[in-house]
Amino acid sequence: MKQYDMMELTFQAPAPQGSQAAVDLTGAFEKDGKTVAVKGFYAGEGVYKVRFLPEEPGEYAYTVTGACLAAPQTGRFQV
Repeated sequence: MKQYDMMELTFQAPAPQGSQAAVDLTGAFEKDGKTVAVKGFYAGEGVYKVRFLPEEPGEYAYTVTGACLAAPQTGRFQV
């Protein structure tokens, strides 16, 4: 992906119980020992999203955790 393009990760899960604004979903994006944590959100219709804007080129690793996920989701991408 290109630098300054939005990285969007999408997950399917049941709708949250209670407040849709207080969703337990966090993405941790790591590059060169520096980690940036971003809060995910419920987008409706069983869809959860985490968005991240990479500001530097290079390889990033991510881990997404939250009560809506059965297990942490991990991956890598190149900017």
